[in-house]
Amino acid sequence: NGHLLIDGKGSKDTKAVVNISNVQTDDTLQDTSIKTYVVDINEAGYWSVETNINNFSLLPGEYRLEVMAYDEMTNTRSDTSQTSYFEITQDWGDKIIVRLDTYLNYFVITFLILGIISIVLLI
Repeated sequence: NGHLLIDGKGSKDTKAVVNISNVQTDDTLQDTSIKTYVVDINEAGYWSVETNINNFSLLPGEYRLEVMAYDEMTNTRSDTSQTSYFEITQDWGDKIIVRLDTYLNYFVITFLILGIISIVLLI
């Protein structure tokens, strides 16, 4: 529905650090951090991150999500959560819209070249 909601439970008065990374698979598993959110864990021990998926501007591909708790008072962090993976895909309409500027540029260049050729042939 266009919204991303990530939530969990942790120790009160600490922070949850949510990291979304780009997964690249070749000979080794490498990741590049795309988004990191730091949110407070409330008195009841709950936290959440909610955002509009359009704010991400994620390109199609595979991503991973990890969370850890961080305590500012003691400057310590927990182990990283179990890794969750997700994939961003596009339908054919989205692919056309994303590349529309490229298609328009090719059209304009082709139109100009045909115009120049027509002028040269008329002269």
